[in-house]
Amino acid sequence: MVHIPRNTVHGFNYGEGGGTMMEVTSRDSTAAEMFTAFDAEIDAETDIATTLALLKKNGVTVVT
Repeated sequence: MVHIPRNTVHGFNYGEGGGTMMEVTSRDSTAAEMFTAFDAEIDAETDIATTLALLKKNGVTVVT
């Protein structure tokens, strides 16, 4: 179990074999909508530009 406060920069990575994630968010969070959009629109063949556009559309800022 990991708690990540709102507006905290974070990420996650699965090792070989994948994993399972359960997300619990507050009622005004948009994270659930973002993960739902990713499930519907992103697959292993999706390019980075499309992925970044979907993140931006869902309010995520990517810093490199």
